[in-house]
Amino acid sequence: MSYIGIIAKCILESPGKRILLSELYEWILTQYPYFRYRGQGWRNSVRHNLSLNECFVKAGRAANGKSSYWTIHPANIEDFSRGDFRRKQAQWKVKSHDVQIFANQFAPFPMLPFWHSIQSHHPFQSPSKITVAKKPSNFDVASLLKND
Repeated sequence: MSYIGIIAKCILESPGKRILLSELYEWILTQYPYFRYRGQGWRNSVRHNLSLNECFVKAGRAANGKSSYWTIHPANIEDFSRGDFRRKQAQWKVKSHDVQIFANQFAPFPMLPFWHSIQSHHPFQSPSKITVAKKPSNFDVASLLKND
């Protein structure tokens, strides 16, 4: 199992679905005795995976103020719960989830009607379905020929 899988499994099994780094180390040593005889290097790998994979996010400070809780990004909970720990898919889901939240923050602003007008004229619509509103005009040939 990958480090992402090990960390995710630990978080999913923890109360409140969040865990301190020290608790994570303890859980790994309990569940995977292999790491007891592997020195300290694996701890660096755990920290590296927590910090660099967007599927893990900090979830507040510990009561002592010295450590942070870690949890799973909401976009990845469903996949991780099923045992799907693929890194590329996890990263993509985080990005698409965050983009959707960001887009929703701007939904009520004035650019919305403009966006809807763009969407209503899809480039693949047939020309017969597209209507062009004509502005009434006072311009005619007689006004050009008239001498003022």
